[in-house]
Amino acid sequence: MITNFKQIELLFKEIDTVMHNKIKVYAIGGAVLLEQGLKVTTKDIDVVVETKNEFIELQHSLQKTGFKPQIPGKEYSRMNRERRGPAPIFHSIFFLPSRTTFLMGSFLKEELLGE
Repeated sequence: MITNFKQIELLFKEIDTVMHNKIKVYAIGGAVLLEQGLKVTTKDIDVVVETKNEFIELQHSLQKTGFKPQIPGKEYSRMNRERRGPAPIFHSIFFLPSRTTFLMGSFLKEELLGE
């Protein structure tokens, strides 16, 4: 469990050191609530990137940092069904075996397909 936002900042600084191209990553969900003092712990870090290239850059950087990809389970399939916009959201989960931190990257499918 992540118990303070400093842990998230340190993790992203570590990821930044291996990143080839700098990208914008937007934290959402529990990480934001933790930073605002509205939540005391979070089990994961949910992030959004704007483009397919940024998503790929993030994936590569996570793997260089030691994160391992994991196929999203059935518990995440409802996210695409609940989406009210024009396209479903794609999710990819990475975990860091030496820590109990999960990081989920998300982007709109239309960005992936160039629509």
